[in-house]
Amino acid sequence: MVRPRRAARYGTAVTATLPGPESERPLDDHASVQERYGEEYYRHHCARDLPYERSEHWLEFFGRTADEIVASIGPRTVLDVGCAHGFLVEHLRARGVEAYGIDVSEYAISQVHPSVQRWCQVGSVFEPLPEGFPEHFDLVTCIEVVEHLAPEHDKDAIRRLAAWGDRVLFSSTPDDYTEPTHLNVRPQEHWTSLFAEAGQLRDFDLDASFLTAWAVAYRREATTPARLVVAYERALARSLRETAELRTALAETERRALELPVGDTADHQAHRQLWLDTLALRDEVIGAEAANGVLRARVLELEANLLDANAWAHEAQSAFDDAQHLSEQLRSSETWKIGSLALAPVRVARRFTRRRS
Repeated sequence: MVRPRRAARYGTAVTATLPGPESERPLDDHASVQERYGEEYYRHHCARDLPYERSEHWLEFFGRTADEIVASIGPRTVLDVGCAHGFLVEHLRARGVEAYGIDVSEYAISQVHPSVQRWCQVGSVFEPLPEGFPEHFDLVTCIEVVEHLAPEHDKDAIRRLAAWGDRVLFSSTPDDYTEPTHLNVRPQEHWTSLFAEAGQLRDFDLDASFLTAWAVAYRREATTPARLVVAYERALARSLRETAELRTALAETERRALELPVGDTADHQAHRQLWLDTLALRDEVIGAEAANGVLRARVLELEANLLDANAWAHEAQSAFDDAQHLSEQLRSSETWKIGSLALAPVRVARRFTRRRS
């Protein structure tokens, strides 16, 4: 459930481990849900390398996350779906944001700090919000949650998230299949398509990598295929530029590694570290190029849809012009004029009949 991520720019390994306890499937009974996400889960499974508890690590992480949310989004109200121990709610409240949280785990909610207990309640994405909560929020956050849901219920979950707020900050691992409670690990395009069906599109102007490398921001807005293509092209250009920078850094690291002498212990350790850095950079380059491929495919799809839409509009306009031209020809013909004169008494009789009835 908790994973290291790499920095979004140059492949420096950093730790950003996250919990994800909004983990109920609608068909699960209450007792099984509470057993699955009780104390044992948070101590040994939620955060693979360290317990998920009130510690310096978690408080610092969610403090930075709250700072980024305030700086980049600036919401007045926030709902954290799958809030666990309420750390994000706590830090947002400390920064003047009206934050609320829900989680299916009674144990997790019991660990919420007393200062924010009234704003963190047991609840599920499949249920109405607790009494006293707002009906709508400026921002909904959902951090490493939906991969715990049964696949047949993910569409309903995304629809509820999108209904609760016009913006959603969303993160769900695309590749962690090792956690036993991960029932629905999907690539990002799966979730993006569900958000699109729910009326929210990816916000390319907000870099959500402060949360995880795969985090995405969505927002509800009116758009056109042409504007979507522009957004995807802009994101693709940025991604290609960053990939080129990674390749340059990789080439420089390899060059330095080849120039290092092999002999004493210090040089050997430096040499080994450089090759580790090289391998890490290779991973970043491969990942970036894969992302570019997905993005390019999406751009091409959008461009094809736009071309289809334009072709349809052109055909419709041509058909309309042809019909209008034919109508004008018909109206100006002698046949039309004779027919109109012949039918005039019939039209008068119909009007007279309507008035009498």
